[in-house]
Amino acid sequence: MVSADVPDSVLNTPSSICKAADRVSVYHASNDRALKHSLGKLEGGTRVGRLGPAAMDKVHKNVWEIDCSSFNIRLNWPLGNNY
Repeated sequence: MVSADVPDSVLNTPSSICKAADRVSVYHASNDRALKHSLGKLEGGTRVGRLGPAAMDKVHKNVWEIDCSSFNIRLNWPLGNNY
């Protein structure tokens, strides 16, 4: 499991996370309001929890991304961070 509040490049090849797992699922939501408030806390740009991996062509083939933006606010108003 990877925290949403890490740089979006954390899964880029080579990644020990991807090598250690059979499958890595990345759940992300561009409208996660709780994560939006933490943007100033981590240097290095976008978080994996906001837009998913930086570039899917740079991650291992066992990485799957699931965009939860269409339903996360509805399920957890007002923060939308329970996906």
